[in-house]
Amino acid sequence: MKKLSSIFAIAAAMAAGPSVATQVTAPPVTAPSAHIEAMTRLVRDYRFFHHHGQSARDILAWRIRLNGFSDAAIPPMIDDESYRDIEKSTYIRDFKILSTSAIPDPDLRTPDAMTLAPIWSASDTLTIAATGNMGNYLCTGKKQTVDEWRLLFWQRITSYTFSDSFMKVGAAELDGTISCYSSENAPDLLYPHGYAQGFCNDYYMSQPEIDAMRHTVRSSTMTPRERMMGDRLFRAHPDAGKTVCNIEGTSFSAPNVNGHLTTLRTKFPQATDTDTYITALLASSQDTLRIGMDQDANYFHAQSAINANGLHYNTISGFGLYDPAQHERLLEHLIRENKTLSSRFIHAATGTVNEPENADRTITFHVDDNAAAIRTIVEFRLTPHSTSKDDILEQGLPTHVTLVSPSGTAIRLPVATEPLSLSDADGYRMAVAAPAFLGEQTNGTWTLRLPRGKFLTPKIGDAALYIWGTDPATLNTLLPRGRNP
Repeated sequence: MKKLSSIFAIAAAMAAGPSVATQVTAPPVTAPSAHIEAMTRLVRDYRFFHHHGQSARDILAWRIRLNGFSDAAIPPMIDDESYRDIEKSTYIRDFKILSTSAIPDPDLRTPDAMTLAPIWSASDTLTIAATGNMGNYLCTGKKQTVDEWRLLFWQRITSYTFSDSFMKVGAAELDGTISCYSSENAPDLLYPHGYAQGFCNDYYMSQPEIDAMRHTVRSSTMTPRERMMGDRLFRAHPDAGKTVCNIEGTSFSAPNVNGHLTTLRTKFPQATDTDTYITALLASSQDTLRIGMDQDANYFHAQSAINANGLHYNTISGFGLYDPAQHERLLEHLIRENKTLSSRFIHAATGTVNEPENADRTITFHVDDNAAAIRTIVEFRLTPHSTSKDDILEQGLPTHVTLVSPSGTAIRLPVATEPLSLSDADGYRMAVAAPAFLGEQTNGTWTLRLPRGKFLTPKIGDAALYIWGTDPATLNTLLPRGRNP
């Protein structure tokens, strides 16, 4: 694989000219950063890809160098255990910015929020995750099956669910419209996908590599459609071997954002993970996204909400397109004022459940602690009245719930789950986590509304509310109505 460092070395030599006396000052080393993910070979849409994790890491390195800094702090190895026992690993102590495109281990059982909260609050690590490429209803004209519908919003509960600064990144096109493949599962913000950089990074496998790999693919593991494809399945992508090609996906939006945040934490070493996270959300485009000619503007606006601080949030685009220049201005203002946005963990008592016969069910939580909300998390269990997974998915497990803040802001959000297990006597663990109520007061009554199931509505249990909050006075100086950097 050709390394980007060699490309930049050639460019630097050409810029330096023939004089050997020219002294080149090395760019400053960045804050420790990483893109952690398995080295993968995968088949998607009958095209072979490889070095997915390495491509993402190289985009991170390229973005950092383009911003004028060194990528020496990026570890050379990619680790395939990014989700397993994250609370026991060194990742959240060694790195300031950590991005991942990996899928959580399907057998993952996440530690409880009370265990993870002190670890994340002490780590000073801002974690970024790609939200996935399942697509969204903004662009589609077809009717999905139940399984396809759920895939649009599919999420897993992970350790990151309970962190104080966890950012989910979706993808946008180069013209600023939402990418049709970007998942509709409440990203925090959007960023243009990988091919904005115009390099391929050996992302597509060559024909000789595919021929060699073909011998490892067993016919018994292939789907009937794949067997029908025959030799066509094993043909190289038209962009294989090119130095400039189109690579797209949220996997490459996330490390781009990582690169920007890493350089900002290098410029402003006083800034914490919470400072960086909140100002990144505030630096996004809010409601100024462009909607493409083939996109459903009515559907997009139906997913939008304005919270009590006038911030626009959307379950397809989060707070909008990330703006690195505006982000730098906001962080510079915060540092100039010698202020910081420290986070603290607020835990409400178990919620009060109301399960009427023929209406939406509700869980209410009362919070006495007054802070400005950063990230709001509700965790609960549903115990179904059936032992059939098909019945459970069809009849009762919601894809969405509505969370209402003490200020009256109601936002419909997708639900994350742990792997469904019929042997779990306590029911299915579910969670909602989003920064949608950013800046709103935490004290008062919060209400979670769950839709009634079609037939056998599951029983609600073990409901709890967690909120990461910050100082309202400091945050207010950054909100749109008070911002004057």
